[in-house]
Amino acid sequence: MEQESRPQLSAGLLFAVTSLFWSAQYSYTNFINPELSRMGMSAAFMGLVSGAYGLTQTLLRIPLGMAADRIGRQKPFIVLGCLLTALASAGMLLFYHPLGFLFFRGLAGIASASWVSFTILFSGYFRTEEGPRRISQLNIGNMLGRLAGFLIILLLVPALGVKSAFAFSLTVGALAFLSSLGLRETPTGRQGISLRE
Repeated sequence: MEQESRPQLSAGLLFAVTSLFWSAQYSYTNFINPELSRMGMSAAFMGLVSGAYGLTQTLLRIPLGMAADRIGRQKPFIVLGCLLTALASAGMLLFYHPLGFLFFRGLAGIASASWVSFTILFSGYFRTEEGPRRISQLNIGNMLGRLAGFLIILLLVPALGVKSAFAFSLTVGALAFLSSLGLRETPTGRQGISLRE
């Protein structure tokens, strides 16, 4: 199968998609609360916006993982996660308002709930006994993406303003989405437990 014959190429692309995905997710986070404060929002509302990301991610991560197991595919959830990341950034840019931040930060949390599919697909490119080591490698891609995003934003924001952080996130998220379309996956058998189980 193609996935099995070209695992290094497939794994390398997913590593790159992972870096882009997390770079897009975290490049603007440090600017949300200062912008909300500038808009006159209270600390309680800032907490609500931050909580929207964590709440949607927490509620959906397990159901999304179960759905991926049931259909025997991880790629659709990765593609969807990347798309939602780009849409969240676009939404915050277009609706640069406290309620826009609240809604689209929640959407970013839904995108992050797809992370489980990243890890499962990546480890699937290698032998089962290599799983833990390969997940650690993918986490390096996660952290490298965040670091690269922070460093680029340090240059962009002083020169172009705070909105450039959101524009950068949109650009990188779109790149992650387009790149994710090229991922290779050999569908596995339908499996998984029921919600009751």
